[in-house]
Parts: sequence; C-alpha cells; structure tokens
Amino acid sequence: MALFQESDLQHTPDELEFFAEDELITIIPHFSLPTRDSIIHGIQGEWGPFEPSVAIDVPIWMAIYLFKRKQCDIKPPEWMQVDALREAYESERHEPNDFMPLPNHYLEIAHVLLIDAKGCFSSAKEYMETRDLVDQLRRLRSNKINDGLAVLAGPMTAKLNNVCAMEINTIRPFFLGAQNRYLKLSKMDEGAGPAARQSTQEDDTQPTERRNLGR
Repeated sequence: MALFQESDLQHTPDELEFFAEDELITIIPHFSLPTRDSIIHGIQGEWGPFEPSVAIDVPIWMAIYLFKRKQCDIKPPEWMQVDALREAYESERHEPNDFMPLPNHYLEIAHVLLIDAKGCFSSAKEYMETRDLVDQLRRLRSNKINDGLAVLAGPMTAKLNNVCAMEINTIRPFFLGAQNRYLKLSKMDEGAGPAARQSTQEDDTQPTERRNLGR
C-alpha cells in the first residue's frame, strides 16, 4: 500500500483558491452598518468598523462579495503593484537558484482579483500589465522548479524556500511518487534482509576448498 495517496493530498486549484480567500485585503467601504459599533462579528473574527471612505482589512471573500454589489472599492495589495511585480520578475531572472519571497497564495489572490474584481485597477493598461507580469512570473518560477527537478539524482536535499502553495501543489505528485517507491524498496530490503544475512553466514562457515595449483 502506498504511503501517500495523491488523490488525498493534492488539492485542486479551486480548493487552493478557496483557502486563499481567507487572506486579508484592504477595502474602502461605501456604507456603514446600522449597529452601535459598525463591526461584523463572525466565527473567524471581527471586521470593521464599516464607515464610508475609511479603509479596513477584510477577508478576500468578503471584499469580493461587497465589490460585486458596489458596496466597496478594493485596494490591490502592494506586491501586486506593477512596479513591485516587475521588480520581483527581474529578481527571479537574476537568481536562477533561488526563489524570491512572495505571498504563499500569490497566484490564487491574483487570479481572484483579475477575474472577479477587474474594476479595482485604475485603468485597463494597469490591468493588462498586472495580468501579464503575474503570468510571466508564474512561468519563470515554474521553469526554475522544473529545471531543479530535472537534475535531482541520488540522495540529496531539495531546496524549496519561498515556493508558494500552488507551485508546491504542482510538484507534489513527483515527491509523493518518489516517497512511495522508496517505501516499497525499503520493505523489500527488510523482507529479504534476514534470509540474505543467514545465507551469508552459512557461506562463511563452510570450509573453503583449496585449489590445486599443480600442473
């Protein structure tokens, strides 16, 4: 039986996006709540106070819900600014053996905002540049991961610092398969071990026949 089942441990992109929507993002509400403190009290925490034109941080899922109903503006995170993405891309290009630090769910967050909140970008040009830079960054990092996996051979440590959730998810089957094969080989060695050792010991106790070197 396999140590890890790929179907149990690998998430779908939709599942990862669902997890990412719990991350916080800044919004500018267009409303106030008809309560004493204008705060939403939820299972996962409290958010607010909701006052017009006062920036607050809320989960992404709440921001998208309010944005679609024209109840708020969404402020894209700093790392999603065009200049920040361009700088991250250049840093990735000049460091072929390292990954630049990015939010763990940067791909999922970018996808949600680019698809469900296009209006949060100041212009169509900014939207297109952001979309293109995120895609370039994704492809560059993916190529670096694939290049690193291609040279793995024998016992070694794989350095995966700053690899993000979606990126880890894409290479998970490779490592699960390698771990399962290692487990199978280990069990085979354990099963053959005692018999092999006994055979070796018996061979050592048998008298050695002298070779006749005479002609």
